[in-house]
Amino acid sequence: INYVREYTPATDETGASSVAEAAVKPEVVLEFSDQDAPVRKIAAWVPVTMEILADAPTLAGYINGRLAYMVNFREQDEIIRGNGIAPDLTGILNTTGVQTQTATNNDVPATIADSIAKVEIADGDANGIVMNPGDFWASVSERRSTTFDGEAHPAAGAPIGTPTPTLWGLPVVRTRAMTTLTALVGDFANSCMIFDRQGMTIRQSDSHDTYFIYNKVAILAEKRLALAVFRPDLLVNTTVDITA
Repeated sequence: INYVREYTPATDETGASSVAEAAVKPEVVLEFSDQDAPVRKIAAWVPVTMEILADAPTLAGYINGRLAYMVNFREQDEIIRGNGIAPDLTGILNTTGVQTQTATNNDVPATIADSIAKVEIADGDANGIVMNPGDFWASVSERRSTTFDGEAHPAAGAPIGTPTPTLWGLPVVRTRAMTTLTALVGDFANSCMIFDRQGMTIRQSDSHDTYFIYNKVAILAEKRLALAVFRPDLLVNTTVDITA
């Protein structure tokens, strides 16, 4: 997928100015580079006997669901931290130009707020946070001697109430694809896009090795996609500190 990436937008967009009558209008600069987002395939398959599929009719549906989950989880992992070495995607965290934010000691909300500020300073509008589940729940369940439980946490009212999966009003996506002690904060709507070249497909066949004569089938799940990052400066790779 061919796309363009904009550079130094926060600096370039200050070139406009007020103009007197009959005066020369200012010329501004827009800096772009041509980028290619390679389409990659993510797949998984499992061998199954035809007898077990016939004897346990619900098994096929279960296997299809599990294979689809494995492929989708790998997709999530690749989008966040793919290393860019073929056939892997170049994930957001390995894209040049993504901002960084260091941790505020034992204060996850304050650290996330600093990251949100960096997105807004780059003229973005942060609309999501990605965290490791362990980090999220550690920050929610932390006990403080100077405040009520939950008062300074993403889930006000914990542990009595039901934690709301938001922080500073932004939805928190919890996934183990995110490395512990890190978070990803960003304007995902305007910074990047996933191109689905081929959606999830699940097929089965006995045309593999000796499967035909052994009454076995291979069930295969796969999808093809590309990741384009237009504005890496609207994404912040954030280090968090959950030390009690």
